[in-house]
Amino acid sequence: MKINQYTFFKRIILQATKSLLRNKFINAMTVIALTLIFILVHITSAFTFFTEKVLHNLEKKVDLGVFFNDNVSQRQIDDFLLELKQKKHRQEIINFTYFSREEALQEFEKKFPGRSVFLKRYGLSNPLVPMVEILPQENKLYELLDFLHHKRLAPIINQEFLRKNQEDKKRIENFISAASFIENAGSGILAFFLIISSGLIFYTISTIAYRHGKEIFIMRLVGARFSYIRGPFVIEGIILALSAFLISLSIASFLFSVFFMRMKNLFPDPNLQKTFTQYASEVLNVFSYNVFFIGLLILCFAFIGSFLAIEKFLHKETIT
Repeated sequence: MKINQYTFFKRIILQATKSLLRNKFINAMTVIALTLIFILVHITSAFTFFTEKVLHNLEKKVDLGVFFNDNVSQRQIDDFLLELKQKKHRQEIINFTYFSREEALQEFEKKFPGRSVFLKRYGLSNPLVPMVEILPQENKLYELLDFLHHKRLAPIINQEFLRKNQEDKKRIENFISAASFIENAGSGILAFFLIISSGLIFYTISTIAYRHGKEIFIMRLVGARFSYIRGPFVIEGIILALSAFLISLSIASFLFSVFFMRMKNLFPDPNLQKTFTQYASEVLNVFSYNVFFIGLLILCFAFIGSFLAIEKFLHKETIT
């Protein structure tokens, strides 16, 4: 029984190989088209994750930067911070962080090491002003803005800078909205590409089966099992999909490497380069994890497309 199964499978592979060689042109065109589709699948998968990662970090950093006026007293600052504590207690804001002049300079030196050396060299005083970063509740944002723009706070905080900060926050929120849409649409786009690939394999196998219509009909007349007739066509469709997948994987890996290297060189700041390198590394890691899953999906869709394509020829009563 095992020998028969082995022989049966061997014949199917041989028939599939012969069919691949006999239909070189249409198979080559199919592989090229599938490769392009699968490259889009890889790019969409990586871009969806990258968008999700950036989105996750942006959502945590969408805060309001409030700078105090240069001549404000420490007592006025303390009174303002006390109001923020009360708002946090009432859950009108999530949290806030206060930076004194010295702490603001320390943060500046962390982000831009060596940039403040000239202050000490020329004996200049600290030009930075105290500030507070406020992380608002999503549904309390406009109430917080009304509070910060109140006239009584004009002598304490820099309301002109706050307006500019508010405009930047608006742009970030618009980006987050667009990124959320892309993130949610990513799975649908991937499914769309996979369906297209399945349809392309269906069309290719249907065309090949049409060319071998007489052979299929004769095999049916001599009593060949449907599984034997169907097998070579299904294997051929899977081979086409697998070949295109491996080629697309190589091309996509090369494109990702070149893209991330070019993008990294656009950031002169070491901290930005480090952040971008970290994102790129995470994208490539997830991409490598997803390869196996995407490959299985592609093979499943290839099997479905090939199976459906040959199935209609197995039930024809006449030769066309």
